[in-house]
Formats: sequence, C-alpha cells, structure tokens
Amino acid sequence: MNRKDLREQRLTEIAESYDREALLLEKVARRMKHEMELLQAGDLAGLCDSVVGRGEHIDDIARLEARRRELDAELSDDPGPHDLRTIAAREAVTDARVEDARRKAAAAHRRALELDAELREMVRARKAEMEMKLAEIAHGRAMSHAYNGHGRTRHAPVFLDKER
Repeated sequence: MNRKDLREQRLTEIAESYDREALLLEKVARRMKHEMELLQAGDLAGLCDSVVGRGEHIDDIARLEARRRELDAELSDDPGPHDLRTIAAREAVTDARVEDARRKAAAAHRRALELDAELREMVRARKAEMEMKLAEIAHGRAMSHAYNGHGRTRHAPVFLDKER
C-alpha cells in the first residue's frame, strides 16, 4: 500500500470515527431524555441504571477520540511531498470528508450538552425537594418525641411538693 492509499485510509477512518461518535452522542441524548422522564416519574432506581448505561456510551466515545488522536498524529507525521499543490489537495480532501463528519459530531455534542444541563437542573430541583421533605420528616419526628414522649429511655421527671 503506497502513502496516498494509506493517507486515504486514515482519512476515511477519521471520518468514520466522527460519524460513529455522532451516532453515540445521539444515543446519549435519547437516553438523557428517557432519564428526564424517569426522574419526573420518581423512578430513581431506573434512573441510576440508565446513567450507568449512558456511561458505557461515553467510554466508547472516549476510545474513539483516543484512536482519532492517533490517526491525526500519523497524518501529521506523513513524510509525503510538501509542495503547495499537494498540501492544498490534502487539505481539500480533509475538509470535504472529515469536516462534514466533524460538524455532525459537534452538533450532536452540543445537543447532548444542552440535555445534560437540563437534566442536571432537574436533578438539583428534585434533590432540593427531597431534602425539604426529609427535613420535614425529621422535624415532625423531633416534635412528636418532644410532646408524646416516644423514645425516652428515662422516666419522666416527677415534681414533688415542698411540704413532703
């Protein structure tokens, strides 16, 4: 395989990597929408399971990015001809194929970030709501114990007359 074919193969791999990343980010976005529904329904166990599954997609994206960095490094080390026409032709090929896939992945990434921010805000609101309910329960329990005598280990104090 000559240098030109090897370069074309690497560019194709980079473009496919961006396409795969865009698909994975779309899956992450769908999963986050589902997580929002689970949060609204109060299914916290289902939410936890979904977040774990989303983490697997994120790990796949990280592997794709690492491989793409390797391919970019190989392309930059390419000892091919360095005249202006060859460099311009290389950049045109890179722009046409890779840039389109890169734009798709960037758009999917922006959408995933927007959904992530929205989900985080929903989780913060749910957390505040749950903390308030927990504080109400703790306060109610303390009031009940104070007035009803539940949970006391000692006898209630008995006040005697001074005459006795």
